[in-house]
Amino acid sequence: MQTVPAPEALKKRVDEIRTLDTREHEITFLTESWKAKVPWPEVRDLVDAFPEGRMTRQNLFALGRRAVAGNADDRRRLLVATLMWGYGERGGRSYTNAKRVLAVTSLDRKLEECAAAIGDADVRAAFSAIAGLSGYGIGYFTKYLYFLAREIDWRSQAAKPLIFDSRVEDKLNFIKVRWDAPLTGRRSAVARYLHYCETAQSWATELGLAPGVGGAEKIEQYLFEPDALWFDVYGEMRKLALAVLRDCADGSAGPHTHVAMAAMNIDLAHSLG
Repeated sequence: MQTVPAPEALKKRVDEIRTLDTREHEITFLTESWKAKVPWPEVRDLVDAFPEGRMTRQNLFALGRRAVAGNADDRRRLLVATLMWGYGERGGRSYTNAKRVLAVTSLDRKLEECAAAIGDADVRAAFSAIAGLSGYGIGYFTKYLYFLAREIDWRSQAAKPLIFDSRVEDKLNFIKVRWDAPLTGRRSAVARYLHYCETAQSWATELGLAPGVGGAEKIEQYLFEPDALWFDVYGEMRKLALAVLRDCADGSAGPHTHVAMAAMNIDLAHSLG
């Protein structure tokens, strides 16, 4: 399917994107909280393996290889690891969600079906196998697909899975790129996901990054990073805040704010392409 061209916001930052070391992308998590709040064997195994609470994508790639070749315990460990890595030190709902998804009676069967589909390079079937698991939304199960597939031989021309979480999608929405515009009719979750993976791979080629998932994952990581595109936003929001303060000081109905908002839309459109 046709994909839209890479947005100017990424073209302007391609040198920064190229320097990202995706394999060493590290997230820290709270080992003691995980042990106390989710007393499951998969959690104990992972805390023992990463006692300092540091986990890189490279570590998760290794867990993914074992999950494809191994047994139900290996696949469960990868699932929990994606929650640890995804939530990081925020913790948040990760503990509750981990307990919910680990308690799903059909979990082992679904993870086995997912691994088999990935082995066949069938991303649609893998997605469908684990979509809808309680406590394990698309932002996390696409991490599972990505880490499961990343290191295996891929006997397909289709794009390998990538992470597609809310932060990545929010950044794409922010820079106003309609990456899913080529999709017609009903845009199902799996259709959008498959097209996102294809689009990111196409952008990697266009930007002169490594072909396939090696370049596409750099784009995903850049969009995931909290500071990505931040300075564009910070400068404009600071102008808006100052305008609001002037309106408050003047006791006026907001003329400075209206002017600042109009200018912000123009400036952001220009700076982000």
